[in-house]
Amino acid sequence: MEHVFIVVEENQDFSCVIGNPVMKYLNELATTYGVAASYYADSHPSISNYFVLTTGQAIYKGFAGDLRMDPVAIDNVIRELRKNGKIGGPM
Repeated sequence: MEHVFIVVEENQDFSCVIGNPVMKYLNELATTYGVAASYYADSHPSISNYFVLTTGQAIYKGFAGDLRMDPVAIDNVIRELRKNGKIGGPM
């Protein structure tokens, strides 16, 4: 596999995206490669859900509009891809 993509359709029901003929290309990708059909939001604002998706932990980074840019110190999917030579760039 040369590429990894995570596509998140925020604020949409699963049934509004998967199987929707208006979203033909996305549905072709889902059929060809896969869908995380049992992934549900646990918290709001949604940034914590994105951290769960990439790190496995709900890291709270503040309220919407909070401009803090603290680095994530725990392991995550990007670090794992870099460590295994799948993507370039600094750790």
